[in-house]
Amino acid sequence: MARRATLIDSLRVQNENCLIVDAGDFSSITGTVGPPKSAFLYKMMGRLGYDAIAFGERELKFGHGHFTDANTDGPPVIMTNVTHKQDGIRMPPEETIMIKEIGNVRIGLFSLLDLAMMKTVSDVVPEYDLDDPFEKAEEVLARFNEMNVDVTVLLSQLERANTDSLLKAFPQIDVAVIGNRKAYKRVKDDDHPAVVVHPGRRGQMLTQCKFLVDPAGNIIEPETTDHVVADEIVPDPAILSLVNEVKSEIDKAQREERLARQLEHQRRQQTDRFLGSEVCARCHEPEHETWTDGPHAGAFESLVALGMDASPECLECHTVGFGENTGYENPKVKPDLSGVQCESCHSMGSQHNMARDDREKVGVEACVGCHDEDNSPDFEFASYMAKIKHW
Repeated sequence: MARRATLIDSLRVQNENCLIVDAGDFSSITGTVGPPKSAFLYKMMGRLGYDAIAFGERELKFGHGHFTDANTDGPPVIMTNVTHKQDGIRMPPEETIMIKEIGNVRIGLFSLLDLAMMKTVSDVVPEYDLDDPFEKAEEVLARFNEMNVDVTVLLSQLERANTDSLLKAFPQIDVAVIGNRKAYKRVKDDDHPAVVVHPGRRGQMLTQCKFLVDPAGNIIEPETTDHVVADEIVPDPAILSLVNEVKSEIDKAQREERLARQLEHQRRQQTDRFLGSEVCARCHEPEHETWTDGPHAGAFESLVALGMDASPECLECHTVGFGENTGYENPKVKPDLSGVQCESCHSMGSQHNMARDDREKVGVEACVGCHDEDNSPDFEFASYMAKIKHW
């Protein structure tokens, strides 16, 4: 977020006629980290000057009150086809549309979530309901026409196929910002004129979209540029201070939670513990030697290279037993448990008799906890297993 602040400021300097939006799914849903980090990101978007954002599946799982009740200084949230059921009355939880005027151009913004999201959201927040996105789009675009909107911007949380279908069905949509976690390749499509923008996932980059609008409200000369949020972007000291502050709060909460888990674990059993790959190598030397040359063995070093070796969200998958009793803690405490080792897939070494010791018993369930949609969108069990074959 510190790097993002400086980049956004520079974009505003380049062009004061600038609209900054986010199409959602910015939240973290990882254990103790998730709630405070997500609320902090929402608050920082307001501080950084975001004009509007949408909520995705991740934000809906928290409930919009998690963000808006605690952070009144966050950016406006547009939730066009999301409704909130209260006493039998369906109420929009936030703004349904937004109109922004930049220069002489009148811009209409709206957001749409895919109906499929309710399958995963409804159990967590049953008070939500979703209207059909195609019917809602038709209604909103008619309103925009009556309001003399020049440029229409969609913040899309639709699946790829539904986004394409919507843009083809409604050529009035000028710009579509894709916010769901699945990759969306920016490909020219003659079936619809919209400028499609997908800035990546989890804050990887900012996409700058420049265009001119003619007197008839048509976009001409559209140009998109991806700005990778990388180390060469100078951190903003004020934002960095706030980032470090919330990190300290999260670290404290995690230490307390970890200590409570460890104490509970110790009360239940004193013998089970993680052993480390060197202990496994005493009986499985050939497998251990093959593993050392594979990608899993260097998983922790890849975090070090990125400066993410202290990130709890990353350590869960790049070390052995992080957050569990006797698991990895930091480079000075149990450094022999760094990397993806034997026990990451075959279970705790002291439970050897109960472990999944032969390769036939290590199925896809041992992989998808880390190779999920966010971290490995192209994951395919057979091809990934071939990359780590050590038997």
